[in-house]
Amino acid sequence: MDGISESVLWVTLLPEVGEPILNEQRAVLALLEQEQELMKLARLRREDAQRAAQKLAEKIKEGGNWTDDEIEQAKKLAWAKVAA
Repeated sequence: MDGISESVLWVTLLPEVGEPILNEQRAVLALLEQEQELMKLARLRREDAQRAAQKLAEKIKEGGNWTDDEIEQAKKLAWAKVAA
């Protein structure tokens, strides 16, 4: 668990806790579940993007329009811009 889930589990242990509070607790847990689903989806999209970027790089190299040196120079320039 992530700490947030545990931080609301005690609510169910309160004596005579009412539905309004339990509903709020369930809402918190639902948000956490949704967050986990979104994080999984984000990881999958990142993997998709990485595969697509690799395919693009292979296509560019196989196309023969640019030399390996031109490709490497472009990559270095791009990394320099990202790092700046």
